[in-house]
Amino acid sequence: MKPLLILLPLLAYTSISTAEKVCASGFKMVNNRCLALVRQYKSYSNAEKVCRFNGGAVIGLAKNAVDNRALVQFLQDAGVSTAWLGLKCGGGQCQWDDVDMLGGYNNFNGGIPSGDVCVQLNVGSGKWQSESCDKTLPFICELQETQKDCHSNCDYNYQNHCYTLVKQQKNFQDAENHCKSINAHMTSIHSFLEGRFVAQLYADWGLYWLGGTLTSADAKIKWLDGSSDDFETTKHHKDGNCLQYRVDSIGIGHDWFADNCGDESIFICKRPASC
Repeated sequence: MKPLLILLPLLAYTSISTAEKVCASGFKMVNNRCLALVRQYKSYSNAEKVCRFNGGAVIGLAKNAVDNRALVQFLQDAGVSTAWLGLKCGGGQCQWDDVDMLGGYNNFNGGIPSGDVCVQLNVGSGKWQSESCDKTLPFICELQETQKDCHSNCDYNYQNHCYTLVKQQKNFQDAENHCKSINAHMTSIHSFLEGRFVAQLYADWGLYWLGGTLTSADAKIKWLDGSSDDFETTKHHKDGNCLQYRVDSIGIGHDWFADNCGDESIFICKRPASC
């Protein structure tokens, strides 16, 4: 029996490590991330909106020298001389479009700007330059690579999971039963980027189901898919224990509310991507 006990973990590791990684349609894999060039000239805020509604993407990030060179080469190959970088600055601090703060690597031509500005990437020099956020430039949308899925019910493949938006209004339990019928659960959320992705799928003002329950505002969320409550956000406990997500009129997510489980809403089913 001892060889079998050793072999099973090795098999599990092999299955995980050899899973094929892919990009969403329209994106090209570059340095293990997925990039898509948008040649339309947009202000920074409009570029962010275009990327966000393109599968939850962010404007291209360059958090290290390797990624910066990859963006430069990608733009150079496309014949583009300048483009937005997914970075905004204010008060001497800069924040990436995925809400990470600027770390040890920066490539500014002349140092970190002190004013409220956005940042463009100069392809010729490879350097970053401050620019008015109202200026219009082309840009790159960026997604993380995701695990390939070989099944039919994978409407949106994002960060190794498949998501299906169901536009039928159902109460909490009926919505979860529908998801279970397609081997999924109502969606859980585990990061800022996943919350951003889910909000742009709902895309309009309202309160929408999440796949979790909450017994008080300071309690841990119990996700129906068995995953951990590992993402901090503002939560409110109202008239019930079933979790809803408040999304505004431009598809941006806000607070979470535990409310009446008999309310009806459209919902999203989520399952791991697999082949």
